[in-house]
Amino acid sequence: MQHLKVNQSILKIIGLIGEYDKKNIKSTIQGFLSSGYREDCYPIEKNENQINEDKKTTKFIKDFYYPDFRRLMFLKDESKITQINHRFVKDCSIKISIAYRDWPIPIEIIQSEVFLFHEQVSLFSISVKVDKEEVTLGDVNNLMSVIRNFDTTVKGESAWHEFISKHFLCNLPLRGDHVKVDEYSGSKFKLYSAIDCDPLGNPKSNLLFDLATTSPLGSGSGKGNFAPSEDYYNHLMQNKVSIFNNWEALCLNDGFCCFGTDLLWSDQELNKNKYATWDYTYFRIYLFRLFLKYNIYKYNQDIQDSDNLVKLRDKFENFLQTYNISHISYNFLPNELYHKIGIGLDIEAELTTFRERINNISQKIEEEQQAKTNLLLQVVAGLSGLSSLSPIIDFLTHLQSMLGWTNIVFYATLTFTVLLLLVSVIYFLYPEKLIKWLRFKKTK
Repeated sequence: MQHLKVNQSILKIIGLIGEYDKKNIKSTIQGFLSSGYREDCYPIEKNENQINEDKKTTKFIKDFYYPDFRRLMFLKDESKITQINHRFVKDCSIKISIAYRDWPIPIEIIQSEVFLFHEQVSLFSISVKVDKEEVTLGDVNNLMSVIRNFDTTVKGESAWHEFISKHFLCNLPLRGDHVKVDEYSGSKFKLYSAIDCDPLGNPKSNLLFDLATTSPLGSGSGKGNFAPSEDYYNHLMQNKVSIFNNWEALCLNDGFCCFGTDLLWSDQELNKNKYATWDYTYFRIYLFRLFLKYNIYKYNQDIQDSDNLVKLRDKFENFLQTYNISHISYNFLPNELYHKIGIGLDIEAELTTFRERINNISQKIEEEQQAKTNLLLQVVAGLSGLSSLSPIIDFLTHLQSMLGWTNIVFYATLTFTVLLLLVSVIYFLYPEKLIKWLRFKKTK
C-alpha cells in the first residue's frame, strides 16, 4: 500500500490565534490585508486575474445550509450579533522542505485562511501538498505525520510554527509562555485530510485508520509495532462515516480524514465539483466544530482567572446561543458529518461538564452573596427598629464632653468612623469588586 498512487489530496492543518474585539480588530484586519490576504465575503470565481462572486455556489449554499451557519462560515455576515466576525484567504505557491526523520519532504503551501471571531478564540488553516509529480500514499502519510507537529523543522528556517507565524500570521506568536492560546492549543495542530487514490477495493477501513491516526501504513491491519489492539481499533472506528461505497471518513480528536476513490474531481459540464465540496464546504464544517471545541477550552481556562464567574457564565451562555447550532443543513450528509465530528471531538461531554462546573461555582457565589445581603438587611432592620435616635445623640454628646474634643475634631472623627464602617460593609459584600477597583485606581 505504500506505493499506491494518490490522484488528489487535500491536507490542511488548523491552529489557534488570539482573541479580538472592537479595540484591535481594525489594526488586525489591516495587517492581514497588507500581507496579501483578501476578505472572504462569499464564494468566488477567478477569470483572467479578476475575482467575482460565484453566484452558482452562493445559490447552492443558500439552498443547502441554514442561515445561522452559512452567514458564519460562507457568506457576508449581516447579523447584528456576529457582524464583526471576519474571514480572510490568501492563495499562494510557496515551496519549502520539511524534515521527516533523516530526509526532507518537498512540499508546496497553496493557501492560508484566517477566521476571526469577535471576543472568541480565532483560527487559521494552512493547505499543503507533496511537491512531486507522482505522489504515493506513503508520501502523503509521511507528510501528514510531520505537518501537524508544532516543532517540525523547516529547511533554512526554524520550527514549523515559527515559519507559519512569520510568513502567514503577521508574526502573531503561536507558542510561548506569554501566548494565552498556547495554554489550550494542545500538543499539535489539528489535521484535516481528504485523499483520492486508485481503486483499492474493500475493506478500506484499515488504511483509513492508518491515515487518520498517521500511523505507519499496515498498522490498522495488524502489522508492525504500532498495530492497535482490537478493542482500541473498534473503539475508534465507531465514529466512522460510511455513506457511499467509494469513500469512508473518520472523525477523531486530533483530526478528520476521508479516504476513497473518485472522491476529488470536478466536471464543469455536469456542474459538479467534488474537490471544492471537501476543500471548501465540508472543511468549514470541521473548522466550525473545532471553533466550538477550542472555545470551551478557553472558558474552562477563564474560570481560573475570572473575578466575576456569574458574568463569565452569562457570557458563555450567550456564546452558546450564537454558535452552538444543532443542525446546519437541509440535507442529510452535512448534518451527519457535523454530528460525527462533534462526537469525535467529544464536544457534548465537555460542554456538559463545563456547564455543571461553572453553574455550581457561580451558584455557590450567589448563595454566599445572598447570605451576606440577608445579614446586612437584618442589621439595617435592627437599626431601623430603634424607637428613637435621641439616646445615641445624647451618648455621642456626652462622649465629646468627656474627651474634651472641639466640634471640628469630633465631627471629623465621626465622619471617618462612618466611612470606615461603610467601606467595611462594601468589602464584606463585594470583596472582589472593591479590590479590583483599588488596583485600577493604583495603576492609573
